[in-house]
Amino acid sequence: LGLSENKLKSFPDSFQQLSILKVLILDYNDFETLPSLITDLTMLQELYLRYNKLYNLPDPIKNLKTLQKEDQKPQRSKKNQ
Repeated sequence: LGLSENKLKSFPDSFQQLSILKVLILDYNDFETLPSLITDLTMLQELYLRYNKLYNLPDPIKNLKTLQKEDQKPQRSKKNQ
């Protein structure tokens, strides 16, 4: 699911229903933290978080056992500087 460049800061509660989602692309948004409901995405294999306002990744990501590819380079958005 590609949600890049949408100025997102949070997820709607309906994200819980996407438990079979395998790829989530959240590049170029306004996330400062990721909500705990990210752990409900139990089939997630790839997570892209480039160019958000994240300074570190939250601990709940460690609970995603199927996550194979994790973009671990939190970067400040160049668009907002």
